[in-house]
Amino acid sequence: MLRRVSARATLVGVTLLGTTSLAHAAEVCFSSAGTHGALSVTESGPGCGTFLTYGPITNGLYMGNSNTTEACTFSFSPAVLGSTVNVKLTAHSCVAGACEEAEFSINGTHYVVAPADLDNTQPPGGSPLQITAAGDIVEAPGGSGDGYGTVTFNSAPGSTTSLTINHVVTLGEPNGTIYEVCADDSGTSAPTNTPTNTPASTNTPTASSTPTITNTPTIANTPDIVVPEIPTLSGSGLRLLLVLLLGAALVYVVKTRGES
Repeated sequence: MLRRVSARATLVGVTLLGTTSLAHAAEVCFSSAGTHGALSVTESGPGCGTFLTYGPITNGLYMGNSNTTEACTFSFSPAVLGSTVNVKLTAHSCVAGACEEAEFSINGTHYVVAPADLDNTQPPGGSPLQITAAGDIVEAPGGSGDGYGTVTFNSAPGSTTSLTINHVVTLGEPNGTIYEVCADDSGTSAPTNTPTNTPASTNTPTASSTPTITNTPTIANTPDIVVPEIPTLSGSGLRLLLVLLLGAALVYVVKTRGES
């Protein structure tokens, strides 16, 4: 169970600087304003600015000390993908007449935590948390006053610009809770594996590669047809031929008449 820290002890014994850690390639975790990975974070509200190392959270945001209801808003630039935002809690208590709740708002709107959003296995240790009827977070009944868990905002808008943690004291004098915020700093779009510079196919058949027949057979050594020359007659030869023909015709006529 977390022991209450006095305001003086908090100012003197607690480092007033948040830390940034990398949970995986693009996730950054923080509890204060600053540049975290590619993400610029600003903060506002009376609950910001006090830090405490407790359990697995180092220099986490400490809210609710001295039974105080207070809030802290973190603003993101650029906007982040809402479903990548999560908050880790330790020392969250609701026992022996002392109870505190954690309420969350995304982009200024109250976020109703769903069962799928709450993971009681991370961070490891402590006692489990549970969700109230209003969608807020308290320690589950029978706990030790040291509730651990992580809330992931799976139904948050795709473009999330702010997260508000409202720490509410609902009963008695609880000792406060330590918070750590994490988000993917790659922006509002999930990473994709879009291929680039896809090589064009170089084996597409073209007209120039169409096979042609190069061994077309030809007829070789074809014998020439020789046409004999026909003799021609000159002018005197032609007259002689006509005389002979007329003579032959005259002989034929005379002979024919003699026989008749």
